[in-house]
Amino acid sequence: MRDLSFVIFSPSRHFDAALESSDVEIRRERVERIESLAERVMEARPDAVLISLERNPQAAFDAVEKFLTPKPLLFFHGPADSALILRAMRCGAYEYIAPGPDALAQLENAIRRAARETEAPAQSRRCSLIALIGSKGGVGTTFTACQLAGALARQGGRTALVDGHFRQGDVALYFDLSPRYDLASLATRGEPIDATYLHTAMVSHSSGVAVLAAPKSLEDAEAVDAACIDGVIGLLQSEFDWVVWDTPYDFDDRSLRVLDQASRIVAVTTPDVAALNRMRIQLDVLARLGRREEDVRIVLNRSESTAAVSTRDATEFLKRPVDARIPNDYRRASACVNEGRTLSEAAPRSSIEVAMNELATLVHTWCDRPQPAPRKRGLLDRLRGA
Repeated sequence: MRDLSFVIFSPSRHFDAALESSDVEIRRERVERIESLAERVMEARPDAVLISLERNPQAAFDAVEKFLTPKPLLFFHGPADSALILRAMRCGAYEYIAPGPDALAQLENAIRRAARETEAPAQSRRCSLIALIGSKGGVGTTFTACQLAGALARQGGRTALVDGHFRQGDVALYFDLSPRYDLASLATRGEPIDATYLHTAMVSHSSGVAVLAAPKSLEDAEAVDAACIDGVIGLLQSEFDWVVWDTPYDFDDRSLRVLDQASRIVAVTTPDVAALNRMRIQLDVLARLGRREEDVRIVLNRSESTAAVSTRDATEFLKRPVDARIPNDYRRASACVNEGRTLSEAAPRSSIEVAMNELATLVHTWCDRPQPAPRKRGLLDRLRGA
């Protein structure tokens, strides 16, 4: 297992023994004042931050909100108070440790899990750009992109989600975010984009996904050109494990730029004749653009056994197999969108949540990446019902 770097804000040294005795090599430093925490985390870029909620929880949460995206792994320790735990979850907590006889063991297990999840050879840590494209409007591409990004983050990958619908993007809406900056902010900056500015332009969702939103106006959308896209992709690939790009279904110079650089293209369709016919046309275009069949994976969204067009029908129509299916569950899917949450937060253990996790696991396979290590259920998982 790889070593981990921690920044610690805690007036208590209760967990020092666990940090010192862990079989994971830990490099740690303490911050004495909560007002200095965000600045120190920005400078040190640690793997994890251990934060006490014992004295002033509000100040601690305010400090976390200032962390740049992607945030380090967040370990909170504080009282077993449901309101505090919920707030920690919304901040993207990796582990919440409450007082009790198993608190030290819980921290040790979480540290080992974090070391395993962040351990990978250089090649496997290379970012994979996953471009999602729908066969037509209304097939659930943005929903799938959001939920796939959430599942990849939950499986341990530092995940960015880019809204490539420059004129009418809905990713921020689906995640109930109000970003101050967006893609146009990067495109119109008067100097080269660097990693620090990129992180400033992104906003973090409670799932751990870092979102780069679409421009707010049609005029701003025109400022996003191919050079900007190339620069953004390059920076994101150096900063994240996964970049999920929600791509419009109509091909233009900008979407083709993304599709050409994508590690894998996930083509989303629904089991109806109109969508499948459009998908067949798109597969033909992608083939003529030089994308191999194994580069393009087909996801059948809103799949159900009673559908007039079966998975077998879709396979025969497209002349290639369907690679993954997402069951039709309008109630839970719409609840996620209305509440700005991922399926693991809003509908854990549901068939649609299981299918989305399976899709994330398949993405690892398609990109020749190591499979995510199974997570042990901690306090946060039990509260989520996972």
